[in-house]
Amino acid sequence: MKNNFPDILKKYLARTCTPEERAMVDSWFKQFENDAEDPRLADIYERVSLDAKMLEEIKQKIHEHNAIAPLHSKGRSLTLNLYKAAVGIAAVLVIGVLVFYLKQPQAAETQITYTTISNSSEGITRHELVDGTLIWLRPNSRIEFPIEFVKDKRELTLAGEAFFDVARDAHRPFIITTGNVTTKVLGTSFNIKAYDESSSIEVSVLTGKVSVDIAGAKNNQAVETTSVLLVPNERVTYLKEKNQLEKEESKKLPELSMWQATDVVFDNVSVKEVIDILNKKFSVRIQASNKNLLNCLIRADFTNQNLPDILELLSKSVEATYEIKDNTIYLSGEGCEK
Repeated sequence: MKNNFPDILKKYLARTCTPEERAMVDSWFKQFENDAEDPRLADIYERVSLDAKMLEEIKQKIHEHNAIAPLHSKGRSLTLNLYKAAVGIAAVLVIGVLVFYLKQPQAAETQITYTTISNSSEGITRHELVDGTLIWLRPNSRIEFPIEFVKDKRELTLAGEAFFDVARDAHRPFIITTGNVTTKVLGTSFNIKAYDESSSIEVSVLTGKVSVDIAGAKNNQAVETTSVLLVPNERVTYLKEKNQLEKEESKKLPELSMWQATDVVFDNVSVKEVIDILNKKFSVRIQASNKNLLNCLIRADFTNQNLPDILELLSKSVEATYEIKDNTIYLSGEGCEK
């Protein structure tokens, strides 16, 4: 049937087809009308427009012929036949173009390629995404995200704990999935703690606004609150067992202290003094595993830096490393002799 379809169309236009053939063509036109939103039609508009213009030109030629042709029955008959033939040819051309393009296989959907970043070290690692978003990954944490974000949103999955400084994009919200919890922002900074083995998930906001949502009821439990809006110095805790969000407000959230940007300049200052200042500024506990490290002198300008970035630069300047265990940060290295 596919091979002789053009012949059937010609017979349809000439009104010489059988009732079965007419029903087949009518059915095809009905299907075409229903599929008017088919994206493949976008590619054929230009071709159909050209065929329509060609038909108009044929009509114009016939009109000119009528203006100079003698008004006798033979001339009228010849003109009418030419017109019918022209309409038929143009219609077949248009339908032929539609048939050709509609029968083409649809383009395969764009495959999204994902990448995973894991932090297997004992320190905090810093990463920058293609949109300018900065992420600091805690130890034993990982993120998974597309190599290239789609047009209408930026999605990422987190397991573990991370601090986010999301680049603002009013047209593409940044969406982070952690188990049953979804955190949605346009541009802000916040911390998410979501370890698989933990009984809860915490979202704490440093700047901007953050929307936190849960999927809904679990084990037929009624859920009073499935969405919470957070502003700076607010935290929401998701209790996995209860499938429940609990919001709290505090003047100072401990988990955010190290992410507060600060300005501090050191000019030939011992590491011991540097550690004392950092412990006080960020309300943390930093210790040197080797006492010789305390003798090293550093000269550095830490302007608008958070604690993890300062620790990274400090470690490099004295050829040391740092690791986080429980609530203590340990600085390790050979150090300097007095």
